[in-house]
Order: sequence, then C-alpha cells, then structure tokens
Amino acid sequence: MTGPCLRTEAPAHEAIPVPAGARSEYGTTLLHAAAYRTTNPSVIKALIEAGANPAARDVDGKVPFDYAKENEVLKGTDAHWLLYEARFE
Repeated sequence: MTGPCLRTEAPAHEAIPVPAGARSEYGTTLLHAAAYRTTNPSVIKALIEAGANPAARDVDGKVPFDYAKENEVLKGTDAHWLLYEARFE
C-alpha cells in the first residue's frame, strides 16, 4: 500500500510553510501523511491543534484514521484514539 503524500518543488533541506488544511492532488492532507508515516504521535495532536481536519477524506474516501491503523507507532496512543474518535464527530 502506498501512503498519502504532499509533494513540493522545494529541495528536501528547505522548510516550506504549508497550511494544516492543504491538500495534495489526491486529496490527502498533512494529517493523512502524518497518520501514515509519523514516528512521533505528538505530531498528530499538533496538526489538529493547528487546524488540520481529522475527518477530511482523500480521493479514496479515507480519513487520517484509516492510515493511522497501518502505523504501528500510533497504535494504542492518544493520537490513535484522537483520530478514531474524530470519525464520529
């Protein structure tokens, strides 16, 4: 399975400010990408506090929690349950 991504034209070493609600051409947000790849659960909470929508759906109809289920680091953490509960809001 390929995870969500947001592409940028900047070199990898350059930081670019990206709005928390920005979407890729596939409808994924930073929260989708973080849910799939992060090794630091606090990133999830920080993105939500910055305005990322945990109920946002990508073009496949997936919400960030759908990707978080695949991330072993997030399983059972507060971030995991935060994304889980957001599905019902």
